[in-house]
Amino acid sequence: EFDVDGYDIYRGTAGDDVVTGVRGDGYKALKLFGGDGNDTIIAARSVLPDGETDSGDQFLYGHEGNDTYIISKNSGDVRLSNYSEGKGMGTDTVRFADLTLSDLTKVEVLKSDPGSMWDGALHFDWAGEGALLIEAGTEIERFEFADGVRLGSIEFDVDGYDIYRGTAGDDVVTGVRGDGYKALKLFGGDGNDTIIAARSVLPEGETDSGGQLLYGREGDDTYLV
Repeated sequence: EFDVDGYDIYRGTAGDDVVTGVRGDGYKALKLFGGDGNDTIIAARSVLPDGETDSGDQFLYGHEGNDTYIISKNSGDVRLSNYSEGKGMGTDTVRFADLTLSDLTKVEVLKSDPGSMWDGALHFDWAGEGALLIEAGTEIERFEFADGVRLGSIEFDVDGYDIYRGTAGDDVVTGVRGDGYKALKLFGGDGNDTIIAARSVLPEGETDSGGQLLYGREGDDTYLV
């Protein structure tokens, strides 16, 4: 379908579907709907001319069922709303197909215009004109990365720590430190977890000012420092 706001719309069926769209040169804005069932929704890739930036965003909607959202380096701007994944709508996964956690340049709570649906959204950014926004209140139970890192949640506490938590299974857990000024708490949770102290890239002459606290909890855990 094609709506009046300029979006090309691709919809799945009432069963288990794989849904994606066509973006071509990156200027197409898309809405991808999984519908009922356990759907895989793939953010469409674009091929941009040299020097051009991606100007078409993509909204992904899984709705009911255990849905998987697949994001790539050249997916452009991708957005998930709490309309797409509310409480009790299944066990849902965001999977970064070709991005490791260390490829991300930002993992933060977005501060936008008050009243905007994206104020307070979880914001992932990476080099190459790509970003993912997940609206506050959206229920995502798992984040998976190309290097095997698997997380159950990403949070931010009042003491200034970025918190990365594993799932109830066997996980590889690390975090994003960027320029070295991020303080982290890494939780493995249940299972036999590998918890990797995150590396930082410091400007020349600067010292690392962000500490890391590592927590394995239950299971046979391995800490890599």
